[in-house]
Amino acid sequence: MTGTLKGAAQGALWGGITAGVSFGVAEGVSAMTGINAHSASFFNGVNKASITKAIAHGLSRTALSELRYGTTKGAFMSGFISSGFSVGADAEYGAIKMAIIGGTVSELGGGKFANGAMGSAFQYMFNDWIDDMRQKVNENVMRNEAQHEWERKNAEALSASLRKGVVSGLEKTCTISGIYGALAMESGVGAEAGFILIEVSLASKGAAYYLNSRDNLLDVAEVARETAIDIMAPSGFTGVVIGESVKQIINTGAPIK
Repeated sequence: MTGTLKGAAQGALWGGITAGVSFGVAEGVSAMTGINAHSASFFNGVNKASITKAIAHGLSRTALSELRYGTTKGAFMSGFISSGFSVGADAEYGAIKMAIIGGTVSELGGGKFANGAMGSAFQYMFNDWIDDMRQKVNENVMRNEAQHEWERKNAEALSASLRKGVVSGLEKTCTISGIYGALAMESGVGAEAGFILIEVSLASKGAAYYLNSRDNLLDVAEVARETAIDIMAPSGFTGVVIGESVKQIINTGAPIK
């Protein structure tokens, strides 16, 4: 197994951790302030939820950056700005915009653009985007409470079908980005792009896992194993060798050393 592929697998695990922390920060601030903090930003009002969440994201990004990269340069401001000045769930290409903002702030602070971009994209996906999806499902259910039983059943079936379609799209994104990421890492061409694709693969699996979870919990280890399986199953037809470290994730759930 190449060292590059091992690094990609480790990056995928860190991507899951970053996604889980991003979601957990918003959930924690919501519980502490009594305000839905997932969509809170300074654009929606400078209040205890938006301020607390921005600071918490800055601190968590600093801690993760120190643990993963051994440096905190640009991490706090990238997390703080990306949270406080989020473009919102309705923005077109919101994740891409937030990646550019987070990466730019990180680079201005002395850090790396790629580190800030990936962290900010995860913040957006697991705060604004996933909360907006959850609200739309809830609003759809509430609108149908006043309808007759047969109408409500039809609405619930539609909501379930919509969720199934979203999950299916996320699963395909997980598999496709994972395979191409593994191909890039194995070939030694476009190593950084492959690394990012592997992390996107895991983030997509995480979002799908969350939508399918009845208790709204995100098991990062389980997501990592399922992602690895999704990549390994079809990749045999393209000649990709995932390697012993990824097999270790699938079989034992143990972290890569």
